[in-house]
Amino acid sequence: MISRRRLLQTGLTLAALPAWAGAANNAASNAAAGVGKGPANGAQNGSPNGTPSAAQNAAQNAAQTADALKAATGPNWAPWTGPALPLVLPDLGGREQKLSAWRGSVVIVSFWATWCEPCRDELPVLSTMAKRHREEGLRLVAVNVGEAPAKISAFLKKTPINGTVLHDRNSAASKKWEAAALPANYLVDRAGTIRFWHLGELNWKSHEIGGVVTRMLRS
Repeated sequence: MISRRRLLQTGLTLAALPAWAGAANNAASNAAAGVGKGPANGAQNGSPNGTPSAAQNAAQNAAQTADALKAATGPNWAPWTGPALPLVLPDLGGREQKLSAWRGSVVIVSFWATWCEPCRDELPVLSTMAKRHREEGLRLVAVNVGEAPAKISAFLKKTPINGTVLHDRNSAASKKWEAAALPANYLVDRAGTIRFWHLGELNWKSHEIGGVVTRMLRS
């Protein structure tokens, strides 16, 4: 599990929960407010035909949300169960790049920022991995979130990235991808489907983390 210190550095807070997490939490709160008001108001005991009540559905959704967030911030990859997401952003030269252009490759999409210490730690590791497995079809797409181009360029002079750097200037892409913490990493298969994700730092040198990437490259 991610440490408290590193959790604070990633910026993962309740205020930054993904949209689906906030919706589930709100639904659970609203359902809880209706408990004890009787079937006419809360229908907490289920509908007359035996289908789950609104309160029961909200509680189930909230539990699923908590499980998803727990998995995504744990020590290993979590399966991505969200919708298919496009990624269309400019590179640092202003040229529009699309994730679909890497179809046929396994892609690590990493949302990062220069102020994020775990991001600074893992980017060199990701770059080395992308270079080592390039012939097998691995690509790194590093998406900077919300920083000025000059600041990004200055960072890259000291820490070159073996991949494509994209600029999410207004953080719109990171919000669509539910990147509630940085770094936020996603594994995209050769068909362009998001398969796994993780919020916060990962131990990329561990067999468990790297093994998932290797299996995707060989599948």
